Amino acid sequence: RYVFLSDGLLGLLDEDEIAAVFAHELGHVRNGHVWLRAAAMFWPLGVAAAVATAFPHAIEHAASYVEKGGLDAMTALGLAGLAAIVIYVLTFFAFYSRSLEHEADLSVCDLFPPGVGGPTFCSALERLGRAQGSRRARSWQHASIADRVKFLESVERAPKLGLRYRRRIRLVGGIVIGLALSPLIGLLLSSFLLG
Repeated sequence: RYVFLSDGLLGLLDEDEIAAVFAHELGHVRNGHVWLRAAAMFWPLGVAAAVATAFPHAIEHAASYVEKGGLDAMTALGLAGLAAIVIYVLTFFAFYSRSLEHEADLSVCDLFPPGVGGPTFCSALERLGRAQGSRRARSWQHASIADRVKFLESVERAPKLGLRYRRRIRLVGGIVIGLALSPLIGLLLSSFLLG
């Protein structure tokens, strides 16, 4: 595994802040976030495949219903599928990605002595916010710097919040992995049951 830190980042932060950013990135690696994000991206396709396998005539029925309205069935179903993907990515996937960022933020607290990691990483985030010109702007995969700092400060004050957060993220991650594997599980079960 590799963790890349840009020259700009290295020039902006002090050594402790760089170590905190590195700890955050290690949190992504240690918690398997690449795999969880991949599972979160692909589980809707897996579930759709499982539904199509379980109900093979559903797509034909939907297509004939659409054609009765005068639309080209494949175009309409394709646009509906594309719209569903965009909505999914901008809602659940974006929320889940931001949640994984918070979990990686918590990893900084694990890898530093108590009371050191959170404040050091918050300092690094604040510097990045000043360099970017905004601490309130968020991206679709990252919460705003202000939200991340607030989250870490609340966990510093009440460490049990971090434990509860991690349990919830692990539960959601397990569900995401289960959904991503559902077509394979369904195939294995049907092969086993049907013989």
